[in-house]
Parts: sequence; C-alpha cells; structure tokens
Amino acid sequence: MASLFFTTPQFSHFRSAKPIKSLNSNEPIHLIQLSGSTANHQTPYKSYFHAISSLCKHGQIQQAVDFLTEMDSRNLPAGPEIYGELLQGCVYERDLSTGQQIHAQVLKNGRAIYGYAIRHDLGSRISISTALVDMYTKCGCLSQAKMVFDSITSNKLPVYNAMTSAYAIHGQAGEALVVFRNLEEASVEPDGITFTSVLSSCTHSGLVNEGLEIFVDMVSKHHFSPSMEHYGCLVSLLSRSGRLDEAFRLILTMPYELDAQIIGSLLAKCRERDEIELVEQLSKYLLELELDNLGNYVAISNAYVVAGRWEEVSEIRDLMKEKGLKKSPGCSWIQIGEKLHSFIAGDGSHPSTEEIQATLALLGTDMNSSA
Repeated sequence: MASLFFTTPQFSHFRSAKPIKSLNSNEPIHLIQLSGSTANHQTPYKSYFHAISSLCKHGQIQQAVDFLTEMDSRNLPAGPEIYGELLQGCVYERDLSTGQQIHAQVLKNGRAIYGYAIRHDLGSRISISTALVDMYTKCGCLSQAKMVFDSITSNKLPVYNAMTSAYAIHGQAGEALVVFRNLEEASVEPDGITFTSVLSSCTHSGLVNEGLEIFVDMVSKHHFSPSMEHYGCLVSLLSRSGRLDEAFRLILTMPYELDAQIIGSLLAKCRERDEIELVEQLSKYLLELELDNLGNYVAISNAYVVAGRWEEVSEIRDLMKEKGLKKSPGCSWIQIGEKLHSFIAGDGSHPSTEEIQATLALLGTDMNSSA
C-alpha cells in the first residue's frame, strides 16, 4: 500500500486523512495531512508540493485543491510549480467511465485555482499564465483562455504559443493567424512550436495560400529550418486541398529521409480521390520503409478496393498471408454500470449473446416495417 508520509522537524504532529483511491488502481493511498508549526517555510513547502503533485498524478484533483486551501490558511503562498501541477492535473483528469461529470469537475477546480493565483498576484507570471491558457483551452473554455491571454502585459513567446495553439485546437485558424501577426508586430521571434500551431490551424481550415505563405516566411523571413513536423503539416495542407502531385513532389524533395506516417496520410487522400497511379508509387515507398507493418498493407488493399483493382487486392492479401500478417478483428464495447462489455467480430462467447441477437433481430424487423 502506497503512502505519503512527511516527517519533518516543523511537522511533528499528524492527522490522518481518509484513504482515497487512485483512478488507475484499486489500491488506497493514505494521506497524512500536515499539521504543526510553520516556522520554517522551506521544508513544509516541499512537502506540500510533493503531496499535491502525487495527488494530481493519481487524478485526485479535489484533494490536491484541499491542500492548496490548507497552504493558504497557513499563510504559505504556493509558487508557480505547484499551480503548474494543479493546472496540468485539471487538463489530464479525463476518465471515460465518468465522462462529462469529470469534465465539469475539472472545469470547476480549474477556476478555483485561477482564483488562488489571482489573489496571490501570480497571474502575471508567465508559467502560470501559460498553464491557465492551456487548461482552459483543453477543457473547452476558449473564451476564458482568451481572457487570461488578454490580461497578460508581457510579450513572451510561450504565452503567444499557448494562445495560437488554443485557436488551432478549436479550429479558429483566422484568430490563430491574428495572434501570429501580433507576435511578429511585437518583435517576438517565433519558434518551431509557433509554426506548427499556425500551419496545423491552416491545414484543418483549408487556408492553403495562408499556410504556404507562413511556410515560405518561416524560411526566408525568419531563417528557420523546417522540421519533419512542419513538412508533414505542409503535405497535409496540400493533400487536403487536392494538390496531391505537389504534396508528393514535396515528400520526395524535403531534406529528410522518407517518413512512413507522412506517406501513409498522403496515400489515404489519394485513395479518397481515386488517384490510383499515385497510390501505386506511394505503396512502393511505404512497403520499403515498413515491410512488416500490417496497417500499410490494409491501407494499400483498401485503396485498390476503392479503385476496383481486384487483382491487386488479391496480390496484397496473398503477400500478407505469406508474411503471416493477420488483421485483428474489430472490437466494440459498452459500459453498463460498473461493468465493461466487449464484443469482437464473429465471437459468440458473451453470456448474453442469444438475448442480444434476438433483440437485434426484433429491432431489424421494426426498422424494416417502418421503412
């Protein structure tokens, strides 16, 4: 059983808290809450930091906030590293079994932490401000992320990056470009993260000309060497807009070794647009890079299926058999109460299979009769 014990000279008395359970484990974590003198703030501060950090890592955000409240009552101000842990905890507390209820709790705790930061005049610290923008962004509160961003008076790159990424995540490419232009006007030099966010936002919003202009400026104006990730964004930008030949030429001329992921994404776009000649060229490169990757064979086979090239489909499948590559059967699942029920294609081992099949048959009959 894991425990957190703090045996410092300044905290000679302890009061036990109730055991709590980790989201990832059934093992209880017994917390020994701190009590006693606070004459020396250095060691108690570290103890609080480790307690809060551990709670956040185990998804126990509310208990971590309780420790923050206790620090506040002891006149022991929390620093940026503690707020960073709490805000990251708010971002990562996503649990499929509790869904939106956990999401709502994350939002509530995030706002509480923001209140503490403002009261202790930590809002202007770059690390806290950036973490706040990130937290509100990933919890779906873009307007509040913008509110934090607008309240920052310092022109620091991490804050601009956080807001640019926020708009990219929420599909607001126009706003991301505005932040990028404001960054340039403030004479703040962008970095790789900045360009990735802006290019990604242009890609997902179909702003081809703007994305190409950003890429050109990255090299000619900012003298920045594009990374493989930046080339990947540009390939995606071109392929999504139907400029498949240009995307293919870019892959062949970029100053990096061929990348299977980028080639695979372009192959998928070629399949959608029935560009079978490009599919054949990309397939050769893809299989050279990852000869034993089952997913590549499936992607190529699917492309030939769409084009009606059944002879090639048969060749690919024979090649898969020769290499002993088998596609894993599809699986779906549903949670009812505390139990997770999984269903695999062609598998009838579930104890309620007959009842499920009978219900499906009834639903099918009802749908046919109402059609």
